[in-house]
Amino acid sequence: MGNLQAELGFAGFALQAGARSALASLWRVSAEATTGLMTTFYQQLDQQTTKTEALRQAN
Repeated sequence: MGNLQAELGFAGFALQAGARSALASLWRVSAEATTGLMTTFYQQLDQQTTKTEALRQAN
């Protein structure tokens, strides 16, 4: 409360540090679900031309 930057979380810190993109959730997610999603995301990213499409396919 009272700190607008706190809402950015880890993704916000990544962007402030110079990352070109970051992915974050507005809800709590389990580590197992995140591991599965990100594993599939990176597999799809190797095959897709955009991050958006890779995420869509991973979901």
